[in-house]
Amino acid sequence: MEVQPHSHTHRPLGWLESEEMEQEIQASRAFIEKTLGQLAVAFSYPVGSPYLNHFTPATERAMAKAGFQFAVSTEAGVNDLHSLPHQAFRMRRIPVNDYNDGLFFLAKAAGYCGILPIAKYLLHKLVLPLAHSRAAGSVLGSGTTSNPDAKENGVPRSNGPMAPRAVLARRPRIRPQPPGAGAKTL
Repeated sequence: MEVQPHSHTHRPLGWLESEEMEQEIQASRAFIEKTLGQLAVAFSYPVGSPYLNHFTPATERAMAKAGFQFAVSTEAGVNDLHSLPHQAFRMRRIPVNDYNDGLFFLAKAAGYCGILPIAKYLLHKLVLPLAHSRAAGSVLGSGTTSNPDAKENGVPRSNGPMAPRAVLARRPRIRPQPPGAGAKTL
């Protein structure tokens, strides 16, 4: 198991000004490297949704500038090898929770994430903007800007969520291990 930075105070980095974001990243990295005596090469975004601007293109640039090799979001899914150079700072992952056991755990370990990516996309694309526009008394689509890093009163503005990309990666197969060989007992 490896421990890598996750931020210093667990605030969404995309909501911070550049200087504050860089301080958050560096403080987290310094703590891991000093405490564990290991090089920090990866980062896990706090909260981690690109739909809610928890990280932005500016955050991704800050990660590269800080010398990280990759960063993971909370977006469910797998990453195909061909997109890794372009998506290194917005990698997807498969969430495994303490209540995932049996076949569900095995499916997730094999790369299955079900309908979660599409359901999350639809929630952020359709339901949340509608709720926001009704609360603000406006029509859908208002309040957006062409600058993805723009903020209004300290709150990030967004052009909306990114559509899920097709996944071309092969999912690994799980090979059963004989009892006593370290396999999880179901």
